[in-house]
Amino acid sequence: MTGIVGGTIADGSLSGMTAAMDYESWYETERFAEGSCGIGLVHYGERDPLGSAVWRGTDRVGVIHGAFVDREHLDDLLAGACDRPFLDGEEIRRLRREHLAGEANHMTGVLSSVTTLESWLRRRID
Repeated sequence: MTGIVGGTIADGSLSGMTAAMDYESWYETERFAEGSCGIGLVHYGERDPLGSAVWRGTDRVGVIHGAFVDREHLDDLLAGACDRPFLDGEEIRRLRREHLAGEANHMTGVLSSVTTLESWLRRRID
């Protein structure tokens, strides 16, 4: 699970503030600051390269971070969806490749809908 620590934080104290959070060894931390405002973000880094957006403005900084499901689970759902005769498997694979290459964020649009549909089909129909 990711977490956000707000307030004015020095880089050195960010790791101390996040120590009590659920934390995997591969999580990454970043500090975003604008003027006297700052946010420390614990995130999934390379495992979810397009999973967050940062904005900065006069005395403001913010981060939006999406939910993460492990890649193996998402790949399994997408592979299952590719096998469905009523979905375009080649298009799903293309969108996944572009997303993982950082060329576009397809997860918040089409791929999220596809994984939700596949998950629902497995629970209710299969």
